[in-house]
Amino acid sequence: MLKHISLLFVLSATMSSAWSAGDREDYDLDDNGLIEINDLADLNELRNNLTGKTLYGSNAGCPEGGCRGVELMADLDFDTNQDGVIDASDTYWNDGKGWDPIGEGPERPFRGFVEGNGYVIRNLYIDRPDESYVGLFGSLSGTTLRRTGVAGKLSHVRGGYQIGMLVGHLERTSLEAVFSTGQVEGIQMRGGIAGYYWSVVDSRNLFSTAKLRLNTWETDEAAGGIFGYVSGGFRFALSIILPVYGGNGFSDSYFVESPGRTGNTLADLMCPYYPGDPACKAGLYQNWEQEKDTDGKPFWDFGNRYQLPGLVLNGRLFRDSDGDGYLDEDDDDADGDGVDNTEDAFPLHPYISRDSDGDGYPDAFDPACDLACIIESGMRPDAFPNNPAAGADADGDGKPDRWNSTCDSACQNSSGLVLDDFIDDTEAPQILRAPARLVTTTDRFFTDLAAAGMLTYDNVEGDLTFQISYPDETVEQSASDPSALPLRNYAVELIAVDSAGNTSEPVVIEVSVRYEVGFEQTVVRASEGATATLPVVFSPLAPDFPVTLVFQVEPISATATMQDIAIERTTFTRQFNNPAADGAVVEVPVVNDYLMDEYEPEEELQFRLIQAFKTETEESLFLLADKQTTTLQIPENSTSQSGSSSSSSSSSSSSASSSSSSSSSTGSSSSSSASSSSGSSPGSPDSSGGSLDWLFLLLASTLLLRAGNSQRNASLD
Repeated sequence: MLKHISLLFVLSATMSSAWSAGDREDYDLDDNGLIEINDLADLNELRNNLTGKTLYGSNAGCPEGGCRGVELMADLDFDTNQDGVIDASDTYWNDGKGWDPIGEGPERPFRGFVEGNGYVIRNLYIDRPDESYVGLFGSLSGTTLRRTGVAGKLSHVRGGYQIGMLVGHLERTSLEAVFSTGQVEGIQMRGGIAGYYWSVVDSRNLFSTAKLRLNTWETDEAAGGIFGYVSGGFRFALSIILPVYGGNGFSDSYFVESPGRTGNTLADLMCPYYPGDPACKAGLYQNWEQEKDTDGKPFWDFGNRYQLPGLVLNGRLFRDSDGDGYLDEDDDDADGDGVDNTEDAFPLHPYISRDSDGDGYPDAFDPACDLACIIESGMRPDAFPNNPAAGADADGDGKPDRWNSTCDSACQNSSGLVLDDFIDDTEAPQILRAPARLVTTTDRFFTDLAAAGMLTYDNVEGDLTFQISYPDETVEQSASDPSALPLRNYAVELIAVDSAGNTSEPVVIEVSVRYEVGFEQTVVRASEGATATLPVVFSPLAPDFPVTLVFQVEPISATATMQDIAIERTTFTRQFNNPAADGAVVEVPVVNDYLMDEYEPEEELQFRLIQAFKTETEESLFLLADKQTTTLQIPENSTSQSGSSSSSSSSSSSSASSSSSSSSSTGSSSSSSASSSSGSSPGSPDSSGGSLDWLFLLLASTLLLRAGNSQRNASLD
């Protein structure tokens, strides 16, 4: 008996200290199961618990099951005194060695989930040439690192073997939407993001313009723009040099060619406004537009013709336009035109830099910039480069077409210019570029034409209208006010018309106008044991032919798992034979786990529609951009409502209200059955095999649980 009492006191004391340790009352303020990292001190503390489940020895505020990792809540800058130099006056100088990586190689890796939330590590400095497994993290294993990166002009990592900006040694870990800039230096297995990468899970949406110190590609010193060495795979990556040593393990990824390595020129990679841009090298960035964050917004922003794609993380854009190893926000010459940003009136456009009168019109374009280049810049050369009153003179008669918006009456009177009361517009507009074929929806014709790279020109700035001719009909409309097109395949003749009535030469486009599809509701609720119904909606009407839809599901709350629903795979398909007649609803059974006496918080899983097509021909349908996702919410299971858990068998054929009623009785009978069964078991107190020890341990466990809950509630209060 005494040994049991002693054990009870020891366990109670341990639980009490665990809840009260640390300076914060709650380390998970947003209740998502991730401990919040607010500063470098918090980050440094991770080395003392490599699971990411506690910070400063505490998990106060974490869910019942504990926290599963950490999340950044701010940018973290290793130039701690902000003097532009990493030296002994900075907190993590460590006698010149800089930051000590978290995780000590494959034997002692960090294993917690790492969510960046779009925050970054700035000016990371490590100088440990005699050490291996060098990076922000020395080693990560069995986890996920996502939505973060390394930036800052002072970022420099040097090590021996397995060196990367973010991770030295990476195994069984997924990287999602991660980038790096700066410099990496070492002996072998050097990568812009990680030195060594082994995983059966694909990483995706990565870019690195970090500079690597290496000898030649002909040596066996493993080095790569993304990873030094790979045993696994990754997709949708961009780097300035070959992404990985050996050139294997990646797909849908691009790099700048180097001696002995066939790739793309830097200009090639900058060119596309969007994947498949017809004005650029064929095949670049195919399917990248489908890569989206949890909010449904694209990860990639393609900028203009003179910028590399940038990564969008939680609404923040991270781009190294000229690929020189510095983000635009850190770069003294962001567009690489040789003119410092402080002197460049257009720091993100390499073909223009001067604006003498400061009116927003460039004095002139570089001769290498042709008409299409000028139009795509969104600007025109200044007809009056030394007069801020005006910039446009379409007919070249020396009279401005209009005053600049910043020029008031005093400016106009002192300008010495007279406004042109007659613009002699005899020049026809041009359709410089248009796609030969276009797949679109009924009301997105001009939007999709623009996305496909259509380019028009008119010497007088203003809106063009268009004559659209298709079988049996001709309409004239503006791009901003399109009329609906009929659903089918046909040829369209397109003519641009300017305000003076001048018309362009016609172009012919083969058009396929298709249906759109998406979820009807953004949120659906269903209790355990019930069947969630996710209605699908079509536009402009439901088709009368068989349709196949492909979905992806992801648990998004801290305690949600795939075991909460009766769907085995994260990607699944559903077929509908005739949505026009039968409708289209995705049914998702919610599993009843019968945890009647345990509290379960509300759980959420996100369903994403990722593909839709005609079943017979596999001709794709368009996905409604704002209706691609819906969230399944499973209400909390409170111990005070233990009898209200729904039954899977009864709810599949009943309404929500009758399901609640029948499942309540089912839950009670299940509980009674379990009680009856346990009563006859050999270990129960009523059986001949029972013992006082068994009863005491049961009592001790109950007291211990209550003590822990009371202590936790006190700390939260």
